[in-house]
Amino acid sequence: MIKIKNTIRRALPQVILTRLRRAKAKFNSMITGIPIVPPGTDWVGYETLIGFMQSNDLLGVAGDLVEIGTFLGGGVCKLSKYLEKKEELKEIICNRLF
Repeated sequence: MIKIKNTIRRALPQVILTRLRRAKAKFNSMITGIPIVPPGTDWVGYETLIGFMQSNDLLGVAGDLVEIGTFLGGGVCKLSKYLEKKEELKEIICNRLF
């Protein structure tokens, strides 16, 4: 499988690979309901956190959310858009450590 992926990467122009990645991201966003953020801004992978929140019904818990160590803000942007889509009235407090 890896050889096939490497062969495809070498054969296709970079423009087509970029478009395929964007299409995959849009498809995943439609399926999961987790919004797309600017490339390179979510280094943590908030899909896992949002999936955990969904499976454990954490949005039903009273209170707001805190993110300590916001780097480029992509993760918290994704979380914010997700909460907005779910019409949750929670505040997200972000803190950059440096």
